[in-house]
Amino acid sequence: MFFVRIFIAALAYFVFARLGTALAIPPDYAAAVWPAAGVALASFLLFSRTVAFAGVLTGAVLANLYTTTSALNELSVTTLVSGVAMGVGATLQGLFGAWLYRTYLPGRSRWDELSHLIRFCFVVVALGSVVSTTIGNITLYVNEFIVTERLAFNWITWWAGDAIGALLVTPVIMVLAAPEQIYSRDRKIKVMVPILLILTAVFGLFYKSVGFNRERIVSDLQASADELSQLVDARLTISENKLIAYAALFSASEFVTPEEFALFSKRVMARDDAFFGVGWTEVVDNSGRARWETFYRERGIDGFTFTELAEGGRLIEASHQDAYYPVLYIYPFEPNRRAFGLNLGANAERKAALDKAAIEHVPVATAPIVLAQETGKKRAIILYMPVFDLEDDEALVGYSSGVLKVSGILGESVFQSRQSGLYFNLYDVTEGERLTIYEAAEQAHSNLPMHSYDAYFGTRKYHLEIFPAENYVYGRNDWTSYVILTGGFVIATLFLVFVLTTTGQIETVRRQVELRTAELSDAVSRANAASDAKSAFLANMSHELRTPLNAINGFLKLVLDTALTPVQKNYLQKADLASVTLLGLINQTLNYAKIESGNMELEQSSVRMRRIARKMEALFGHIADESALDFRIKLANDVPEVLIGDELRIEQITLNLLSNAFKFTREGHIDLNISYEADDEKLQIRVTDSGVGIPADKMEHIFAAFGQADASISRRYGGSGLGLSISRRIAIMMKGDILVRSTEGQGSEFLVYLHLPVGDAAADDVGAPESRGQLQGKCALIVEDIKVNQMIVQEFLSKHGISTLIAENGREAVDQMSARPAVDFILMDVQMPVMDGYTATREIRKLMPEIPIIGMTANAMDDDKMACLAAGMNDHIAKPIDPESLIRCVQDAVSKCG
Repeated sequence: MFFVRIFIAALAYFVFARLGTALAIPPDYAAAVWPAAGVALASFLLFSRTVAFAGVLTGAVLANLYTTTSALNELSVTTLVSGVAMGVGATLQGLFGAWLYRTYLPGRSRWDELSHLIRFCFVVVALGSVVSTTIGNITLYVNEFIVTERLAFNWITWWAGDAIGALLVTPVIMVLAAPEQIYSRDRKIKVMVPILLILTAVFGLFYKSVGFNRERIVSDLQASADELSQLVDARLTISENKLIAYAALFSASEFVTPEEFALFSKRVMARDDAFFGVGWTEVVDNSGRARWETFYRERGIDGFTFTELAEGGRLIEASHQDAYYPVLYIYPFEPNRRAFGLNLGANAERKAALDKAAIEHVPVATAPIVLAQETGKKRAIILYMPVFDLEDDEALVGYSSGVLKVSGILGESVFQSRQSGLYFNLYDVTEGERLTIYEAAEQAHSNLPMHSYDAYFGTRKYHLEIFPAENYVYGRNDWTSYVILTGGFVIATLFLVFVLTTTGQIETVRRQVELRTAELSDAVSRANAASDAKSAFLANMSHELRTPLNAINGFLKLVLDTALTPVQKNYLQKADLASVTLLGLINQTLNYAKIESGNMELEQSSVRMRRIARKMEALFGHIADESALDFRIKLANDVPEVLIGDELRIEQITLNLLSNAFKFTREGHIDLNISYEADDEKLQIRVTDSGVGIPADKMEHIFAAFGQADASISRRYGGSGLGLSISRRIAIMMKGDILVRSTEGQGSEFLVYLHLPVGDAAADDVGAPESRGQLQGKCALIVEDIKVNQMIVQEFLSKHGISTLIAENGREAVDQMSARPAVDFILMDVQMPVMDGYTATREIRKLMPEIPIIGMTANAMDDDKMACLAAGMNDHIAKPIDPESLIRCVQDAVSKCG
């Protein structure tokens, strides 16, 4: 078992290290997140010190060597020492982190306690991650794997990578390894599944970003290489063009004196570092040899004669031949004295080049050679330019020749390449064999491509290789990939903390409820205690979700304010929209939780009761006309134009009371009276109806959450019984209350009084402009049992030119569709009297299989959506309805089914 545990620790570290290597980000290819750091720390917390030390050290050394030696294929003393040193650093870091944990964190602390996780983060992770970071960076720096300019950045990213890896991986391993009596299997699944999903999404985005960044880097390198290759080609072309000037000089003159040649060369070759020298060569016989030797001897050059190269580079007098190819003029003279009078025809390769130039009438370059005038081994290229008589293009006058130093040709190119961080090799491949012209000392980068080009010079074919070296420094860092990866792991870590603490709270609540249940005999008290615990937990959970999502939304906006490529901006804008939407949903959840827990904050702004009255008239006037009810609204003259309070919540109270009145009144009247008592700054809202009334023994239940006067009311009239409970709590928060007086069978009267001071008059409301979509002329069947919802959806649809039919329940919808009316799509509620939406959808599908049916329900969970789809609906939209979302949903469903 001892060696099995060592093997487990070593294997785990190696696997997670390979995962970290896969998450490396250019330019330094250092991992932005290092999960293996969490494995090392967990090993020292779970196993004995001996087992952990042996296992982590083995896994770390193997992982480092595997990376630095190309899967152990390039093992050397340097890589071995570096791998061992970094492995020791990783092991010591795990040992130090475990010591910090046992010293500064309580022995019985649990991972689902927030205080424990906070101390773990700031003590164990933050301090412990310094060890491997420091040792590893010193090792890489000493062995020249990183340069001085990148040392600080590498240290910071290494530390951050180890810290994030330990912060996420260690708690997960510790929870999974804990006994089930501490963390049940269900809790472990709840921890792992969401984190795996988050990390899968993060990895997908990360690899897309890294791939895009690599394409950008390769594109930049391609552009720099193209520019450099053009520079090399331009240098060769310029050199060739200069010899053309000499051809013009000799072909246009009967005789050019040495002095004229020198003066001309001085002007042409001014500020030129490519040419070692230029010369003039003619084809002469033995009599011509005698003339030229006499010519120069008479000019004071004693002993001048034609020469040849012997073994060892010695110059000897040229042997007797039928034809000579002597260098008659040369500039500059002193550096090239050894070539003066040299018979080029004595060298077979040069003779072949001269003959080829004369036959083909083109300049011909030699293969890379060692010059006669050079004592060293410096390589050069000779370019021979044939010169013909102006009147007879077949009459050879001679050759202008240029001795080109490789270092001179490439001088500017070499400088510019190094400025760009690039290097190059240049080879002569004319005969198929690679003859080296120039080779850089640096090795090509193993992770970036080499760019190759072909160039032609004097009938020779050159092959140019341009590449970044291993120590290539990028001009910019890939911050997008870094933010995606580190941000994703941070989100996963926050989610882990949330899940652990939340499930811990749930577990605590569950145990407390069980304890209270055992101790208390009163069932009502037990239910109230569970409800209070549920409300508190819901509020806490919503708050915990909202906090990290606010941070995510803020960071996304900060990144959007930086310079981004269009693709990156598109990805981040989509992420921003998604996070804002999710935050809005969670904020709504928090608001309901606050209402239930009594912690909701009210807004203090202008309240216009006349505007609320107009809204109520608009909302319920149509319903009253259809139901033949006498609906009257009376706004007393003493009600001020503007009050100070929360208009939205006052409107919510009024709407709830009127909704109940219309729900329970089939005939008679419904009155809304609004008045104001200036002395007490008290607003009174009175809703009176002639409906079914409330039994006296049920009056105490109507303000309870989810309470109804009778259990059958929910099924007969609809509703959850939550409206009056929330309305009364809001009224109490406004220093008021809701009173009720009712007689069964005769009607009810609800009186709301609220403490609202008088405010300053404000401008009238500004209406919103209408917008029209692309559904003009379509007809919809709205299957909805609540009048207000019917009217709202009708309004949404009418703005886009959509006519509507109404069905009060599923049975009416089936009956209407049996007549096959000209309906283009159906909006189907789910919970309705007589026949629910699921059953109605199945029945309609038998009649019209292709018609679009969209579920429109307050049931917004994933299971509810799946139930809608399983019943045969095309899509699902949750209440409260967002107009834009509704229209988009309708357009999508109609287009797919059209």
